[in-house]
Amino acid sequence: MTPTKYDRLFAAFLRKQRGEATYRAFSRKLGVSHVALHHWENLQRSASIGNLYHVKKRLKCSIDDIFPE
Repeated sequence: MTPTKYDRLFAAFLRKQRGEATYRAFSRKLGVSHVALHHWENLQRSASIGNLYHVKKRLKCSIDDIFPE
């Protein structure tokens, strides 16, 4: 997989939101698996539109917060 700029922005957003929390703890907050979170943060997998919507909803943020361009 070749990461896009949106993959990179999403990964940076997730890392910032996770802070010092573990993958497992933060993934519970997001309602996704810790493996998916790890893959997104490390640019090993792209998130789907559905995943983005789900994360946005769980974090009570906007798409502009995730992709601030």
